[in-house]
Amino acid sequence: MHVTYEILRNELVYQREQAGLKQTELSARVNISAAYLSQIEGGVRRARLPLCKRLDQELGTDGVLTRMATEVERRAQLADYYVQAATLAQQALVIAEYASALVPGLLQTRDYATAVVEDADPEKSEEAVTAAVDLRMERASILKCPHKPRLRVILHETALFTSVGCGRTMYEQLLKLVGLGRRRRLTLQVLEAKEGSHALMGSMLTLMEFEASPPVAYLESAYSGDLVESPDTVDKYMRAYEQARALSLPPQRSLNVLESVAKEYHGAVADKPSNGRLAQEQLE
Repeated sequence: MHVTYEILRNELVYQREQAGLKQTELSARVNISAAYLSQIEGGVRRARLPLCKRLDQELGTDGVLTRMATEVERRAQLADYYVQAATLAQQALVIAEYASALVPGLLQTRDYATAVVEDADPEKSEEAVTAAVDLRMERASILKCPHKPRLRVILHETALFTSVGCGRTMYEQLLKLVGLGRRRRLTLQVLEAKEGSHALMGSMLTLMEFEASPPVAYLESAYSGDLVESPDTVDKYMRAYEQARALSLPPQRSLNVLESVAKEYHGAVADKPSNGRLAQEQLE
């Protein structure tokens, strides 16, 4: 039988209860918050190898959790990260995203998401496309809450001129972003191409912060995702994000830019804007 994170967390709960310890007691002994341990035991966060070594030491379990964690990390499937990241997003107080070429999934319209899914796998059946888009729309339902999570997005200029679907699809997508920004449901900033190179070039990055648990970073590509929990690495991504934010246009000017580009899509006969530059008056 292959060891899974489900089996690992169940073993952790069993060993903790056998030791007669509450979550608050065990978490204090291994120097993490009780909320973080609760997330691990609830299957929302993963018990990584270094933590499992400390848990084995405190619980006197002779390396059981360490061996299980070693096996499960070796067999971990990338698809699991998508599910885990979506679950964490529902619990996050702050979500900060950087998108280099596409609008982030949380903010996509149905037509835009459909085009993205179809382009990623042209052989995917219509039923599979619909299921994938439905899942993305369900994930985006967290935006129905007016206050949580706080959402910050840096959108590289490239994403504005990467034509996804038809011109109307792009027009409606950009208007959705403008609407969310005007209602202050998100803070959106556009990073101009003229700002040149920076640490997050080419990335699709999501940073999530929680009330009583360490922040995480999630990096996504066309066919894989990686959830990063190492404090040092997450800190590097957070600093890189702040540097990109400092280079970006202020929120109000960014919304004006999006409106201007949306008008280009709306008025264009072709499926993409007539030029590949932001409106000059918005950039000067």
